[in-house]
Amino acid sequence: MPPAKSKKLLALERVVAVLQAITAGDDYWYTPAGVRMRAIAFEKEVGDPWYAVFVESAPRMQLDGPSNLWTEDMIVTVSGFVRDNVDTVSKMLKCIQDIRRAIETDATSGLPGSLSQIAEETIPDEGYETDDGLFSAQGFGLFDQKVRIRVAGYIQEL
Repeated sequence: MPPAKSKKLLALERVVAVLQAITAGDDYWYTPAGVRMRAIAFEKEVGDPWYAVFVESAPRMQLDGPSNLWTEDMIVTVSGFVRDNVDTVSKMLKCIQDIRRAIETDATSGLPGSLSQIAEETIPDEGYETDDGLFSAQGFGLFDQKVRIRVAGYIQEL
């Protein structure tokens, strides 16, 4: 039997699932055309918005004294791609709002399998344009939304 998935992998997969569940309507601006847990060559994708989810840099681990429980903080990055020939900045900001709302809702839901059950803490962090507006003239924009996630457990669980 294979080993259980690490809490880091569970958290990353949950972020992907939460973003895939976004549906435009009363609570969200846009339904994502795609969400993947890997880097994406955005210029080759057909729809928008597209989101790529990955762990940025090495997480920081800390031993919690006599309990032998560890905590590990990781920064999850959601890189987004949008197309809009008129106003890419507004579309990027609306996508960032959608991502933050979806993650915050899941992280406070208390539902089984949610980020509130997997992680000790989930905090939507910085969200910003990453192309300095250079691609706006071509009708598309790139952005990152960071999410700080803290998982805790025995070392083999992380």
